[in-house]
Amino acid sequence: MTNTNKISIIGVLDNGLEGLTPAADILISQADVVFGGVRTLTLFEKHFPPHAQQIDLIAHFGKMPQLIKDALNDHLKVVVLATGDPLCHGVARYLINKLSAETCEVHPNVSTIQLAFARFGLAWQGVSICSVHTKDAGEWTLDAGPEHGLYPLVESVRNNELIALFTSPENTPDRIARMLSQLGL
Repeated sequence: MTNTNKISIIGVLDNGLEGLTPAADILISQADVVFGGVRTLTLFEKHFPPHAQQIDLIAHFGKMPQLIKDALNDHLKVVVLATGDPLCHGVARYLINKLSAETCEVHPNVSTIQLAFARFGLAWQGVSICSVHTKDAGEWTLDAGPEHGLYPLVESVRNNELIALFTSPENTPDRIARMLSQLGL
């Protein structure tokens, strides 16, 4: 039997339900399976149906595509909650690559980059968006080369006037500042 279900990848903000479209609100309230970070699941848990299975997206990241396929094969409604715009360095690209664009319906929200630039009153159409929200790249050393996880960021800083950067608990703003200082950038 061919499965025609789609998953809903929904961009959310820290203001919870207040920041959702009516369509996204309905999808969440009817979900059978919900993936999200622990903080996001907690923020929305009162809105999930009582039977909804909640799955920590971070803890099950590698298994998530198969878990989604299994749920879709069981004709369950699957929702993935992601912060901001799930297609801006978010989980949507990963899931589209693993599952297919036809399987994934993305409901974006305002991205964290949009929010940050709006708060600073800066236009951002010329910004280069970078991400080090990956595994621990380690500290930068002056003899580091293209194999280092932070090297693409170094190249972006050298070649762009304005950068927006997604960091991680491992690749912190402090680490990036130390690297840029070492390089005189």
